[in-house]
Amino acid sequence: MGQRVLAIGMEELKRKQDLFEAAAKEIDPKTKAIEVFKNIQKDHPTAESLIPDTAKNLEMIRQFVVDHRIITIPSKVRARVAETPQFMRARFFAVPRIGCGTWKATRSSGKNSFRSALWLRVWPTN
Repeated sequence: MGQRVLAIGMEELKRKQDLFEAAAKEIDPKTKAIEVFKNIQKDHPTAESLIPDTAKNLEMIRQFVVDHRIITIPSKVRARVAETPQFMRARFFAVPRIGCGTWKATRSSGKNSFRSALWLRVWPTN
């Protein structure tokens, strides 16, 4: 049984590695996958710029969706990106369930708002 589980795990690892290689080739066909990965890691906001960068990216995504008529956004209210207070942070991300019926945002905070914690995972460099 243990050998079979190991074999399944190794097959999945190989599949993921192949997907990683393919994605790296799409990003930069002339560079090795591990170097593409290292270069991507360099493109990360600083702790100080994380909130404003996230807000800017969220607005860019919203504008793309509107410009390309992917969906209709019924409200002009913009999402507000803010750090979650320490006492409200949890180990896992969760949002209230949205039920049937209508839901209309009237402002970017308050009764009809959702919070999420921003998490940074620190990976070893060696």
